[in-house]
Amino acid sequence: MKKFLLFITSIATFVGYSQTFDNIPVIGETSSSRVLINKLIASPGGPDLTNEYYEVRGTPNAVVPSDLYLIAIEGDGDAGKTDMGRIRDAVQLGNGSTTFGSNGILALVANYTQDGGGVTTNPYSSVISASANVIVIELAGPDVTSGSSSAVTSKNPDIGYDGNFSDQGATYMLIQVAGTSVEDLKLIDIDSDNDGIIDNTGSHTTDWTLHDSVSCLDYDDSIASGDTGEYGYGQIVFARNYTGNESDYKTTTSANVIHLFDGNPVYVLRQGTNTGFSVNDWIGAGSGAASSAPNWKFSSAKVSPIEFASYEMPNSIFGELNPTAGTLSVNSNAFASKIAIYPNPADEFITITSSVEIESVEIFDMLGKNVLKSELVKDRINVSNLTSGIYMLKFNSVNSSSIKKIIIK
Repeated sequence: MKKFLLFITSIATFVGYSQTFDNIPVIGETSSSRVLINKLIASPGGPDLTNEYYEVRGTPNAVVPSDLYLIAIEGDGDAGKTDMGRIRDAVQLGNGSTTFGSNGILALVANYTQDGGGVTTNPYSSVISASANVIVIELAGPDVTSGSSSAVTSKNPDIGYDGNFSDQGATYMLIQVAGTSVEDLKLIDIDSDNDGIIDNTGSHTTDWTLHDSVSCLDYDDSIASGDTGEYGYGQIVFARNYTGNESDYKTTTSANVIHLFDGNPVYVLRQGTNTGFSVNDWIGAGSGAASSAPNWKFSSAKVSPIEFASYEMPNSIFGELNPTAGTLSVNSNAFASKIAIYPNPADEFITITSSVEIESVEIFDMLGKNVLKSELVKDRINVSNLTSGIYMLKFNSVNSSSIKKIIIK
């Protein structure tokens, strides 16, 4: 089992430049030629074929390298399987003329024409920023409601994307590799002995250049159930129910593992212009109630960092940089200034006063688990059942939310 690290950003932070990430050559974090994952929505609600969404960011207006690929690596350790570490999907993002948008964003979406008539347009198309460049794949087949790529009989342009990229558990990487093809990449296994560690031999150690990577792991392959666990090969790993189940997860040596309480990482985004691999560089979240593309809402409990609890992605976010926990805090300062809580530390009740109406109050532990949700009763909330420790108290109004730290004695 590898280390559970919440305090490192990456090797590059400490030594200035990291030549490899667990046997894969990498581009340093500060390199101007580095391309980064900006948004991954690989397992949305509804049919994947028109509801998936991907963004990468690079140098504004620059030509996308023709040998740049987005790949997905198998991470489900089902009983009897031996293909963990094999590339399941690959998309060639550059063709020699495609460029990043004027804001540095390149997005990937798919439409679908059903046999016999009827076109389903990707719901993000109408909200993506005009400053971004968009690769649009036109798919065709017999059933747009299918969750399988078997329902795709043609794709134009054919760059490897069929509207159904691999869901959890998978590792997503941005790599550059010359002289290959989508189909050749899908023959590669970077973990031939299925130990969860990237092999120290193979074409990935000599031919690849790694720009960015992230793993999204569900929790449906526990060892106790007869499976072999969940496998993550990314520089950062979002893992469902990691804490307390560490032995069920096999992550590569230098990975930073982030626990998501009881939720699959459906939405994975980089914060702002960040380039590292810490909890403060990324956002990982499960789906909240009443979400549909492109109007996604993060679950209040299944999210990291906690500042993004119940965050609703505005349409203006698509094709642009993502918010940071810091910017959310700034936006909620006006609301927070209207709220007072006491006592703090508390042991039985917390009294909350506010000059604006508070609809509900939620309390999260430091792992992001929602431990209490309640309406206020006579401006008070009962915390007597909580164990001693530090918690995040989240206030929700009609138009705003705010978070304050509390201590339970």
